[in-house]
Amino acid sequence: MKLLGVCVFLAVVQSYASQSPDACRLDEVYDEAGCEPTCNEVLKEPCLSGKKKPGCYCKEGTIRNEDGSCISIKECSDRICTEPNQHLQIGATPKVCSGEGKFDVILFKRAQPMCVCENGYATANGQMKG
Repeated sequence: MKLLGVCVFLAVVQSYASQSPDACRLDEVYDEAGCEPTCNEVLKEPCLSGKKKPGCYCKEGTIRNEDGSCISIKECSDRICTEPNQHLQIGATPKVCSGEGKFDVILFKRAQPMCVCENGYATANGQMKG
């Protein structure tokens, strides 16, 4: 039964990403070389493999929901960022405490989606600090 659910999910995502420009809904845009994770898999970075293809993708500020609709980044964030004072950021630069009242920014070779601290907060040894 679980395998059937995965197959149906993959079929829905594939159908949205393989359409012509005229087939895009109002909340979508056509991209010749796009890749789009769903809300539940955005933190796993499925687009790193370089499998970009033409199709209809959710407009900026939204992300594909598991049912194929486009939802706001905030709605997705509320679902997947479960720690207090965090939100989903696409292309994040997270902060960590480096001393009383100080923080450092973690730099990555490229931007990546992650749950990051709200302004005024930073992570210290896995604990949120304000």
